[in-house]
Amino acid sequence: MRDVVVDLRAARRRLESTSTSPIASVSGRMTTRQGFMRAQQYVYYGMFLIALAVAAIGGLQSRWKKPAVPAAAAGDKPSVAVLYFENNTGNPQLDWLRTGLTDMMVTDLSQSPDLEVLGTDRLVQILTDMRHQDDRVLAFDTVQEIAKRAGVKSVILGSYVKAGETIRINLKLQEAATGHIVTAERVDAAGEANLFPTMDDLTRRVKAKVVLPGRFDPSKGVIDSPMTMSTTTGSSIDRDLKDVTTSSIEAYRFYAEGIRLHERFREVEAIPWLEKAVQIDPDFALALIKLAVAHSNVGHSNERDAYARRAFEHVDRITARERHYIEGYYYSGRGETMAKAIEAYRIALELYPDHASSRNNLALLYYNSEQYEDAIRQYEESRRRRMPFPASHITLARSYIALGRFDTGQQVLEDYLRQFPDNVRGTANFGFLLADIGKLDDAAAMFAKSDALDPGNVVAAAGRRNLYILEEQWPNATAIALKLRQAKDSFSKLFGGFALAEDALYRGHTAEALRVLEQTAASGGADGSNETADLQNFAAGVLLDLDRPALVLGQTERALAAARGRNTENDSLALKARAESRLGRSNEASATIDVLTKKISVLPGERAKRGLHLLAGVMALDRGDPNGAIENLKRAEALLAPKPVSPVPPHIEVWFALGSAYLAVNNTAEAAARFQRIVDGDFARSGSPVAFVRSLYFLGEIHERRGDRAKAAEYYRRFLQYWGDGDIDRNRVAEARKRIG
Repeated sequence: MRDVVVDLRAARRRLESTSTSPIASVSGRMTTRQGFMRAQQYVYYGMFLIALAVAAIGGLQSRWKKPAVPAAAAGDKPSVAVLYFENNTGNPQLDWLRTGLTDMMVTDLSQSPDLEVLGTDRLVQILTDMRHQDDRVLAFDTVQEIAKRAGVKSVILGSYVKAGETIRINLKLQEAATGHIVTAERVDAAGEANLFPTMDDLTRRVKAKVVLPGRFDPSKGVIDSPMTMSTTTGSSIDRDLKDVTTSSIEAYRFYAEGIRLHERFREVEAIPWLEKAVQIDPDFALALIKLAVAHSNVGHSNERDAYARRAFEHVDRITARERHYIEGYYYSGRGETMAKAIEAYRIALELYPDHASSRNNLALLYYNSEQYEDAIRQYEESRRRRMPFPASHITLARSYIALGRFDTGQQVLEDYLRQFPDNVRGTANFGFLLADIGKLDDAAAMFAKSDALDPGNVVAAAGRRNLYILEEQWPNATAIALKLRQAKDSFSKLFGGFALAEDALYRGHTAEALRVLEQTAASGGADGSNETADLQNFAAGVLLDLDRPALVLGQTERALAAARGRNTENDSLALKARAESRLGRSNEASATIDVLTKKISVLPGERAKRGLHLLAGVMALDRGDPNGAIENLKRAEALLAPKPVSPVPPHIEVWFALGSAYLAVNNTAEAAARFQRIVDGDFARSGSPVAFVRSLYFLGEIHERRGDRAKAAEYYRRFLQYWGDGDIDRNRVAEARKRIG
């Protein structure tokens, strides 16, 4: 299953982070991607096309406007963390102001490019790792530790009381290292309706103590929007809260509760609160973008796209800092606008180098498009800035592994877990990394530790399931898949459906796999979605393996309708072209390939072309032209990263196709080398059941040609252990039985 490793939850945040937190998922979006990370690639002959989910185009000359004067260099700016306000009213119904006042001040302060402000998402992460996330009052040594982990020099501590309708807000700005109070302020709001102007005034007082006047105006968008937008706010970067959030305090109250839940990964609970906020104020851009992220994180691509577009249409109702993020987030949803997404994130980081979400999303775009060196540069800068998000460290480690730098990748996560030993996602993903470098016992220990920290978490479950696959403990593997399929959240249900289908394929039960995929897709609703298209592409791949091209066409048409131009469309087009070719419809196949090639042309670098070489190779093999296949497939192989990274790297499909082509010309040495890599792939092959089991058969055939009957029988027996009782490749099953007597 692809990218379970990047944390099936913060692949749900990975790619689509909040406006201030790194994506753990664009649909998945990226859901990445971006929100949903493809859970199965095994026969997607356009599998590299997954990069479309978050593909990034680097090295382009900017075609959009940039600021004439850069922001202050990182490290030269004052930095501050705004801690949660204390509720001293005695009224629990006013608890929403703990989050609300904090977020208001962070939003106001963050408008200045000359001040680094700790985002509330990072604050929650640090408090959670320190196990102080529910503390009502923080001791000073805890405050100092928060500042140390965040890398900030100052902290803001506040409280509020209420007398009649008046809300009195007390605040102090102090040096984190010494506790020296730089300033103490007090303001009174005449009722909740006056909180916005009161907080604006309070923030200006604080800012005057720590920030020099800005030297340029980043309030304009870095990319010309195709929407017609009106703004009456002028060029000031110090805009009032009502102009960059909402004029409705009631909407803000619902928003505050929504982000409190969202930042704690409680997306299903957060969504209704955020929806209430935008029902009151349909133009509330911050609430709209967080709704997009929350829906993406639970696998709702349709809702993700709708809310992201609405947020993009109202970027004039947001701070300059978040405007660039929203532009990047919106544009990353389509391959044809990926260059704009990259540019938006790059400009955001030029203006606000501490914008953790933009940096993480940019790095993730590079990672998913296999530009590992560029991804490493961004992730290492995040490390230098002490950004504690586990997804960033996880994907950095995976980038190093992909380049063959095993020790460095392992060190990244060891350093992180030394600082955050009880981080559930970090621990589980360290298990995947250890498995990738062959340390399966150590990986099992990490999965067990993660499961002990958070019983039933999906990342550890996915890791344990993969180990069960390698150990051929099918009841245990299937039990995990069933449990996920029965979970309440849609993301786990979706992953469970993929896993059950994959388990069925390992046993050779293709009818069962197709039934599970159909049921899982149907549960997504009649309208379809990016996730539905993923499932239909998976089913189309199974049908292609069964050589039923007419049925493949039906599945891909359904998938294309569900994808609606989104990232999964490219897998559908690749499968469709193969089916058309097998049916003898060469003109139609050529037209489909032309469409696909045009879409690929906007993707970054040579590695984006690998899928086209792969598709050309397998289609040549289908036509009975193994030499032409070898020529194209060698080009595809040359564009693979040095090391396959689990769960389903593109290496498996390329090696299987190239091995098949070499076998067709009786070059058994080259064929055996590719099939053996798959069989020995351990974790990397766990998500490729058909390629793996067929490789066993072909290795048996190769050793028989060489006269090594004992070795051939060994491979045939393993092949029969998997598919002997199945419904696929019955001719090969009969032949294997015959050859071992």
